[in-house]
Amino acid sequence: MTKRTGPSDGYASAGTVADGTTVTVSCTGTGTSHTGRWGATTLDRLSDGTWIPDAFLYTGVNGAIKPAC
Repeated sequence: MTKRTGPSDGYASAGTVADGTTVTVSCTGTGTSHTGRWGATTLDRLSDGTWIPDAFLYTGVNGAIKPAC
């Protein structure tokens, strides 16, 4: 999955996250909508300041688990 420097596909790539990688989510933000394995959602900001669609993150919880950014 591609990480971005901001909360939409228009922002530059900031690297990738391989399947099965553990990441730390700081907050949930409004941005480009993505449809993935876990539904259709917007993006989450990771602890390193990059953004990734939460439709591809398995959290074990249905719905947002972090505060809004």
